[in-house]
Amino acid sequence: MKVSRAAYYAHRTAGPSAHARQDAELTEQIAAIHDESNGTYGTPRLHAKLRHRGRRHSRKRIAGSCAPPDAPDGLRNDGAPPPSPTRPRALQPI
Repeated sequence: MKVSRAAYYAHRTAGPSAHARQDAELTEQIAAIHDESNGTYGTPRLHAKLRHRGRRHSRKRIAGSCAPPDAPDGLRNDGAPPPSPTRPRALQPI
């Protein structure tokens, strides 16, 4: 790779990005809400509670912050890939 020396060291010494800082804060808030609910709140309720507290994020971002760090991206809890939004469902005969 061709990267200037200045850019390499600037990137190396830079702190976490704004998005990474927001994710860390969001994860802390999600953990607090989850503890308040005795572990019963899932993504929809967490999303509603965060929105009520003034934090506006997508449901998918909140679900990603709820997932364990070693969970693969794009997989649901049962391991099946999510349905494709571009592929229509098959029509059922009447």
